[in-house]
Amino acid sequence: MPRVKKGALDIELRELAYVKASQLNHCVYCEAHNSALGQKVGVPREQFQAQAEYETSPLFTDLERLVIRYADEMTTKV
Repeated sequence: MPRVKKGALDIELRELAYVKASQLNHCVYCEAHNSALGQKVGVPREQFQAQAEYETSPLFTDLERLVIRYADEMTTKV
């Protein structure tokens, strides 16, 4: 498993948030890097591919939807 800093938010949830912010900021490098790291820590590739439909996709739990929505709001409105 890659070395990552511990934080209040689970690493899988953090990677979902990082990828969402990377997509919104059109940072291809960031999206690729965080998607790869996310997959190494257990986030399925399909979740990264389905982030555009996170609100309705059955691939996400309610908590994952909240985290992605928070990343979206903080990236686009703050």
